[in-house]
Parts: sequence; structure tokens; C-alpha cells
Amino acid sequence: MKDERTWFEKELDEIRDKFEFRLAGVEYFLTEDIAALMQEKKVTRAELARRMGISRAAVTAFLRDGSNLTLRRMLRIADALGAELTVKIGGKEAVEAANKADAPLMAQEKPQRAVGG
Repeated sequence: MKDERTWFEKELDEIRDKFEFRLAGVEYFLTEDIAALMQEKKVTRAELARRMGISRAAVTAFLRDGSNLTLRRMLRIADALGAELTVKIGGKEAVEAANKADAPLMAQEKPQRAVGG
């Protein structure tokens, strides 16, 4: 039987379980959740920076690429936005089910989704 997948699908299947790929996914969804909450609460980057006691450039950096999103920083972001932070870890099956159900990794008033692996 001939494999009908495109070269991209084959490449994606090869890297999907690699650590760096999964990390990029977690960082992406976290920054999207933060940006959505900021928009909902009408909080600018400058205001978030002021509330957190950091520079606007630092806010731009972690929103751009998810770098330096430690638990400490994520909790500070949640506090600055008047939100709660919830982090869950579980088996891959549980994470996949949570993603399908759009369950939250970072609990907010309007949760987005969970990621991981």
C-alpha cells in the first residue's frame, strides 16, 4: 500500500513527539491565552508591564516567543490580570482529551485550551 501523505505530513509525524516541538506548542498556546485575556480586559503591554514591575520590552519578549515563561512569571501575569493560574500534568491520553474538549491549562475567565505531552 502506497503512503499517500505529503512530504510535510511525513515530516510533521517525525517531529510531533520531539521535546522542542511540544515546547513550542505550549509556549504558543500560553502566549495566545495571555494575549486574549489582555484584550478582553483591555490591558495594554505597557499597563501589564507596569502592573508586573517589568519593562514593556520584557512583556513584548514573552508574548512574542514565550521565552522566560517560568511558573513564577506566569503566576505574576495571572495576578496582574486578575486571573487564576492552573497547571495540570497527566498522561498523554488525558492531555489529548483535554485538547479536544478545549480544557484550560491556564485557567482564566474564558479558558482557551490545554497543551502538553
